[in-house]
Amino acid sequence: MTLAGEHATLIFRRSYGHDRLYLALHFAKKKERLWRFPGGKLEQGETPEQAAVREAKEELNVTVTKLRKVKEIVTVADGGTWKGHWFVVEGFEGKIKVMEPEKHDAARYMTRDVLLQNMGSDAPELEAVDEI
Repeated sequence: MTLAGEHATLIFRRSYGHDRLYLALHFAKKKERLWRFPGGKLEQGETPEQAAVREAKEELNVTVTKLRKVKEIVTVADGGTWKGHWFVVEGFEGKIKVMEPEKHDAARYMTRDVLLQNMGSDAPELEAVDEI
């Protein structure tokens, strides 16, 4: 199998009462899969962990202080096969703020059930969430 590339994806979570909530970003201009978790492609020479930390800063203006890898998932998207490295964020500094409004126009914490409604049952996000 030839890969189009690799990406790092971040799972930000928090508890609210008995519910576990997960942070998702809303695409400003896409018509399909409008919500996704923060993350992006690995740059040349970058490890998945380095990419995850960089993407958190670029997309959300936070500095990740602790990460834990939870899963690798291979998906087909954007005309190619991608290897995804999924991390749960166990610590970060700063206040979450959408930094790329041309790409994302909102960030929101959601329950797993709301993620399912917004992403669909085949979303790799749900597979990763089920690992933590």
